[in-house]
Amino acid sequence: MNSIMLGIRDYTNDEADVNLLVDGSDQVFVSFFALECILKILGMGFILEEGSYLRDAWNWLDFIVVVSSLLTEIPAL
Repeated sequence: MNSIMLGIRDYTNDEADVNLLVDGSDQVFVSFFALECILKILGMGFILEEGSYLRDAWNWLDFIVVVSSLLTEIPAL
């Protein structure tokens, strides 16, 4: 769904109505991905135990994407 939203974004016109939908859905997707990340960390452990969250390379990718997405949601100071 997130990829579809990025695909329908109108990059030629920042004021397009569809971009409001895409921008609003971005916050929802970031929230869902962050919740998934937190639940996996709570269930698997973070890094110290064998089989923990950051012992899997795919989870490293997931963690980096979630953290960078969360950082983009922070308003610029």
